[in-house]
Amino acid sequence: MRLHRRQGQLPVALPQLDEALRLAERDHADARKVQLERARALLSAVGGRNGGPYELKAKGARLMPPDWPERFGRGELPMAVNEWLFDPVNIGQISDPIPTPQGYWLACPIRQERGSSRIYDAVEAITIHFLSPE
Repeated sequence: MRLHRRQGQLPVALPQLDEALRLAERDHADARKVQLERARALLSAVGGRNGGPYELKAKGARLMPPDWPERFGRGELPMAVNEWLFDPVNIGQISDPIPTPQGYWLACPIRQERGSSRIYDAVEAITIHFLSPE
């Protein structure tokens, strides 16, 4: 079966990124635990994963920049967040806390724009990040 060039899967996380996440989890375990609890509390306050982008916007207003939703291209956010945002199945749903070496993210894609190739795709989304100390 031949796949259309746009149907390819995103590459799996590079070993360096996976190692960076493990190091962050080891070195900042207490701070990351607090950030994960904050992310889960906000997710619970908006009604879980089925809460919509507007509930996330209303409840997380003091944690977000004033110009949301924002438009992101591929590669502008950590790989795990990009994987969630650019999956068409997730439009309108809020993610579980997504772990990255910098902390945890909640993301909710609102609309996707297809570019002439995958690298030019864009997504309009609400994102909230809970950063751990470096």
